[in-house]
This record gives sequence, structure tokens and C-alpha cells, in this order.
Amino acid sequence: MAVYAGRLYVLGGFNGSAKAAVYSADLSTAGSVARWNTEASLPAARFKLAAAASAGWLYAFGGDNGAVSQKTVYRAPLAADGRVGAWGTSTELPGARNSHAAAVAGGRVYVAGGLGAGVAGEVWSATLSGPTVGTWRTETPLAVPVFRLRAENHREIRATACSCRLRATPR
Repeated sequence: MAVYAGRLYVLGGFNGSAKAAVYSADLSTAGSVARWNTEASLPAARFKLAAAASAGWLYAFGGDNGAVSQKTVYRAPLAADGRVGAWGTSTELPGARNSHAAAVAGGRVYVAGGLGAGVAGEVWSATLSGPTVGTWRTETPLAVPVFRLRAENHREIRATACSCRLRATPR
């Protein structure tokens, strides 16, 4: 899910299988959600993906296709009325991720945590310039690997997380 210019965007999801659908709705100044619009679908079905919007572009990072985590990055232009244009691909994430978070600050997108080859603590960032996601760089890792992250795109980045330890239980 992402917010941009007073519009809420919901991407992908799961309802028995991964979905490629994209929906948007205007947000009122009181915070209520208007009627949902069907937008241009993602090129491939995804759930547990991260989304962000910046400078007239909507981005989808990684996710799960129902079989394995993905590292694909999709981007679509946002029209002046908020409608989503045709999706294309951009620079892939350094590794496959699902259940991670993305947030935009200072012209960069930050992707943190999630599930890849286990619970991840990596933080990656890249510049955003319209349809182009720049080269990913590795940032200082999270203090504790986490997944099921949610981030808010404001002047500062805020995130909440689930950190879990797996423990074997004898039968």
C-alpha cells in the first residue's frame, strides 16, 4: 500500500492465490476513503510486496508470487488525476524479499528486512528518478532481523516490525 498526493494505492494481495490487481481511492482531508478504482494491474501477481510512491511514480518492490520470494521492481507513472499508467520494470532488488518494507526520504527509497533466505536484517537504498531506480547500495543493517514490516512515507521514516524466533518443540 502507498499514498501519494491524497490518493491511496493498494497493490497485489492474496485471496487463495497471489493477485496482480491494483486499486486506488481518493482520501478526503477528514481521512475518509472514496470509491475504489481499478487501475492497471501489475505485470505479475504478487503479495507480501512493499510499495512506495514518489515524484509522480508508483513502485512495487519484490514480494511473493505464491511459490517463491521475488526481487523484481515494477514502476508505473501516476497521471495528474492519480490514475496508474502502464507498468514497467526497473533495477531489481539485490536479493529476493517478501514481508519487507519500503519508504521514501530525500529522493531515495529504503527497503528493509523481510524474508529471503531466512529472516533478513539488510537495509538497501537506491535513488529514485522518475522511472529509474538507481543502483542499490547496502546500508547499516537492522539491529535485529525482522519481517512483516510496515513503513510510512513522511518526512521521517517510521517502521513497525515482527521479530520472531523459531524454536523446535519435541513430539
